[in-house]
Amino acid sequence: MARLGGWLASLLHEDPANPDDWAFHRWWRVLRVRNLGIVLLAVAGAVLYHWWLGPLILVGVGGYNLLHEAHLRRHRRLPLWLPVSDVLLGAAVIAIEPRSLLPATLVMLTAVAFATSTGSPTTLRSVTPAVAAIVTGTVALAGLATVGGVDDAGLAAAAFGVSGVMVLLGLGSLVDSEARLRRRLVGLVDQIDAVVWTRDPETQRFTYVNGRAEGLLGFSTQEWTEDGFWVSRLHPDDRERVLRATEAGAAHDLSYRMVDADGRTVHVLDRVTPLTDAAGTVTELHGVTLDVTERRSIEQRSRQYSDIVEHIDLPLLVARIDGEEGDARPVVLLANPAAVHLLGDPTEDLRGRPLDELVPALASPELATRLVEVVTAERPLRIDDVALGCPEGDDRRAVVAAFPLPGDLLAVSLQDTTEISQATQALRRQALHDALTGLPNRAQLDEVVRTEVAAAHAEGHRLALLMMDLDQFKEVNDALGHGVGDRLLVAIAARLRSLLGPSTFVARLGGDEFAIVMGGPQVDEEAARSTAEVVAASLRAPFTVDDLRLQTNVSIGIALVPDHAGDTEELVRRADVAMYMAKRSGTGTATYRPEADSSSVARLTLIGDLRDAVPAGQLVLHYQPVIDLHSLTLVSTEALVRWQHPEHGLIMPDEFISLAALSGATRPMAHWVLREATRAAAEWQADGHAVGVAVNLSVRNLFDRDLLGVAEAALEASGLPPGDLVVELTESELMEDPSVALSQFEAFQALGVRTSVDDFGTGYSSLTYLRDLPLSELKVDRTFVGAMHQRGGAFTIVRSMIDMGHNLGLEVVAEGVEHADDVPTLARLGCDRAQGFHFARPMPHDRLRTWMDEVRESGITLPSRSA
Repeated sequence: MARLGGWLASLLHEDPANPDDWAFHRWWRVLRVRNLGIVLLAVAGAVLYHWWLGPLILVGVGGYNLLHEAHLRRHRRLPLWLPVSDVLLGAAVIAIEPRSLLPATLVMLTAVAFATSTGSPTTLRSVTPAVAAIVTGTVALAGLATVGGVDDAGLAAAAFGVSGVMVLLGLGSLVDSEARLRRRLVGLVDQIDAVVWTRDPETQRFTYVNGRAEGLLGFSTQEWTEDGFWVSRLHPDDRERVLRATEAGAAHDLSYRMVDADGRTVHVLDRVTPLTDAAGTVTELHGVTLDVTERRSIEQRSRQYSDIVEHIDLPLLVARIDGEEGDARPVVLLANPAAVHLLGDPTEDLRGRPLDELVPALASPELATRLVEVVTAERPLRIDDVALGCPEGDDRRAVVAAFPLPGDLLAVSLQDTTEISQATQALRRQALHDALTGLPNRAQLDEVVRTEVAAAHAEGHRLALLMMDLDQFKEVNDALGHGVGDRLLVAIAARLRSLLGPSTFVARLGGDEFAIVMGGPQVDEEAARSTAEVVAASLRAPFTVDDLRLQTNVSIGIALVPDHAGDTEELVRRADVAMYMAKRSGTGTATYRPEADSSSVARLTLIGDLRDAVPAGQLVLHYQPVIDLHSLTLVSTEALVRWQHPEHGLIMPDEFISLAALSGATRPMAHWVLREATRAAAEWQADGHAVGVAVNLSVRNLFDRDLLGVAEAALEASGLPPGDLVVELTESELMEDPSVALSQFEAFQALGVRTSVDDFGTGYSSLTYLRDLPLSELKVDRTFVGAMHQRGGAFTIVRSMIDMGHNLGLEVVAEGVEHADDVPTLARLGCDRAQGFHFARPMPHDRLRTWMDEVRESGITLPSRSA
C-alpha cells in the first residue's frame, strides 16, 4: 500500500522543470491526473465489459497521453486539440460498447473540466479548447443517437452540453480567480529582497523558489528545483553542520555559505519554519534566504580594525553608512572601551546604534550629509566643540573627527575637550570679568556697548551709558588699607546687582569706576537720569565692612546714543566727560552737555585737534638717554611724545595726554609711538649704537586688541630685536586693572619684549601683583630720587626700592637724576641704570644721533664722570 500510495502521489506530483510557470504547472498536473484516470478506465473496462478492453485503453489511450506529455515538454503548453481528442475517444468507447454511455460521458465531461482548468474564461485563446470540446462532445453524442442507434445518447448529448457550459462558467471563474491571486502572490513574493522557498524535508529538494533565486547564485529557478541542488551548492565546510540543523525539525535561523555558479562563496542567512501534520511529522519546510555576503564582509573588515581600535586610548568608533541616498546615516559597528566609557554605561553595547543617537549634535541634515560624504567622497571631517549628550547631564564636549576607512567604512574619533572647553570658558570669563567683584570688566563693556550701539541704530531706539566714579574711595584705601577697600568694592558691586537686576548690564572698569548700560525702546534721558539718581541714593547708604560703617558717594555721568554720540568710542568718551562734570560740580549726576564742559574753549579745541594729530603727522618723539651706572655708557632711551601743533607750537605731554582719552586718540597715538620708536632705535643700531628704546603706555592701551599685533609688526618692519624694546606702565595705572595688565604683559613677554613699572612708589601696588607680573625692570619715581641727596627718608626709600627690585629679579632704573652726587650714591646702592637732566635732557631723534656720535667719536666725558 505504501508503494501504491507513493506511485499515485508521483502521478499527481508537480513537474519540477518550472514551478513559476503556473499554466505549465496546471497542464502537467492534468496529464498526471489523466494517467490515473486512464488506469482506472482500463481496470473498469476489463472488469465490467471485456477483458481485452482494459489493455486496449491502457496501451492506446495511455500511449496517446505520453505523446501529449512530450508535446508539453517541448512547447511548454498543451495542444488546443487535446480536449477534443479526449471527447472523441470517449465517443469511440461508447460506439464500441454502448453500455459505457454514462461513464464515458462523465469522462468526456472531465476532459472539459481539465480543459477549463488550464485556461481563463477572460482570455479567448484559453477558453477555445474547452468550448471546442463541449461542441465536439455534444455533436458526437447526438450523432451516436441518430446514426449509431445508441439508446439515451440524445439525452446524454443534451446533458453533456448543458453540464459542459456550467463547468466552463463555474470552474472557469474559480480558475480565473486563482490565476489573479497567483499573479498577485508571485508579484509580491518576487519583490521581496530575499529567496522565498519551500523544500521537502526528506529529500531536501526545493519544491518552490521565487524569482530572486536566480540572482543569488546565478542558477535558474528550474535548476534550483532539481534533485540534490541545494545540498550540492552548500559549502563543503558547512554542509554537515547545516544538514544536522535542518534535520532537527525545529524553526531556526542558520548562517552558512553557498557556492555560486562562478565558484564564489556567498554568505547566506536562512530563516526556516517547518510545517507539520496532525501527528507532528514535518511535511514541508518554508523559508527565506537572505544574502548577507556584504554584511559579513563589512563585519570582517571591522574586526580587522578591532584589535587596533581596542587598544587605542582615544575614543574611537567604526561605522558603516546605512540606508538609501537622502536618508543614509552612519551605524556603529565597533566601539572601543574608551568610546563606551565616554558615551554611556560601560555595560551598554553601542554596536548597531545610529551614530546620531549616541551624539545627538550630529543629527542635523547638514552634518548627516557631510558624514556620508566622508565615505562617498573620501572627504575627512572635523567638528570642534561638539556636545556629546552624555547621561546624567554630564556636559562632555569633544572634537569629532571622521575619516574614511577601506571597505566603505567610517572611523569617528572623539577627542574629549571638556576640560579644555571649561578652561577656555574660565579664561574667557576671567578675560571679560573683574576678578575682585565678578562684574564684567572694561573689555566686556566694550563688546556690549558696540553691540548695543549697532542695535540702537538698527531699531531706532536710544542707548544710555552711565559712567560712575566713587568719591572718597582713595581715603578709604589710605586710611584702612587696600583689603578694606577691596571688600567695599565687592559690597558696592553686590548692591548694584541687587538694585538693577540681571537684565541691566553693570561693569567694573577698574579702580573705583563702574558703568551701567541701558538700552531699549523705553530708554531716554529722563529714564537714564532717574536710574542714576536711584543708584546714587542707594550707594549713599552706609556699608558695613569689618564692623566698620563706611560712607561713600558716587559721581555719575550720562551720555546717550544718538543724542550725544554716534559710535561706541564717542559714547564712552562723552559719558566720561559727563562723569567729571558731575564730580566737579558736586551734583552727583550730570548728563553730557557740550556747553557745560568745564574745559576752556581752547581745551575743547585741542580735543578736536588731537584726533587729527596722528594722521596729520603732528606728533614727534624726543628721547632721553638711559645710562648704565656701572660702565657709565649709554644703553637705552625713553621715548617721550610731543605735539607739534600748527598754531600753538610744541605742546608737552602734560597738556594733551589727559585729553587723548576724550578725543579717542589714545589708540592711534600708541600705535604711532611704537612704530616710530622702533624705527628710530633700529637706525641707531645700524649706525653702530647698541641702544634700545622704552615706550610709555596707558591703561586704556591694555584693552586694545590690536596693540600686540602692532608692536610685532613694528619690530618686524624695523628689524629691531624684541629684547631692545621696553613697554612701560605707571604703577597707578597698573593697579587699575592688574588682571588685564598681567595678560598683556605675558603676551609682550612671549613676544620677547621687556616690560617695566614706571613711577614706582607713587601708587599703591601690592607685592603679590609685582611678584606675579612678568616684569623686566622697575623705575624709581623722580620724587624720591630727587630728594635722596638730602639723606632723609627719601634715601631710605630709594635704597629699599632698589633692594626690593633686585629681590624680585628686576633691573632698577632711577628717574630724575639731576645732582652729580646722586650718581655714585646710586651706584653704591646697586642701582643698575639712571636717567635725568644730569646726563641729558630729552632731545629729538636727529640731535640724539649727533650726541651719540660725538660721545663715540670724540670721547666726550658724560657729566656724571666729573662728579
